[in-house]
Amino acid sequence: MALDLELERVTDQNYPDFLAAPAALILFKIANCEKCEEFLPIVADTMQRYDGRIRWGVALLHVPGACREIKRKHRFETFPTTHFYKAGQLVHQEDHKLNAVELDAVIQKHLLGDEPPKEPSKLEKVNRVIRIILAVVTVGILLVALIAIRTRGTGY
Repeated sequence: MALDLELERVTDQNYPDFLAAPAALILFKIANCEKCEEFLPIVADTMQRYDGRIRWGVALLHVPGACREIKRKHRFETFPTTHFYKAGQLVHQEDHKLNAVELDAVIQKHLLGDEPPKEPSKLEKVNRVIRIILAVVTVGILLVALIAIRTRGTGY
């Protein structure tokens, strides 16, 4: 999904860097997880409001070898699973998809205290829309190219 691109990819190599952040959120997901895909836009929208105050990441646990040490350290029973870290410590874990209000409440309670989220500026909103449009257009172009390649030799 295109929204994965907005979240920093977390692997065994950069996981310690996430723990070093004052506040971090890591979404753990697997391929073909419907609830994970539904949760991604909620996380991406929330990320825009807290930009700069929280380090945001996504760990793709289905990618072979990418999160081997992370999987040894933590137990994942359902997806999506979201970890909330403050000053290097896991302070909260959610083992299901949250809605935007629930996600805000967990962030406020466990990561930021009472600090309210900032409202994105008009420029930030426009930039977000442009990034989404570009992602959709890119996918469309790739699909057209794939169809053209597949039908080139069939005579259609």
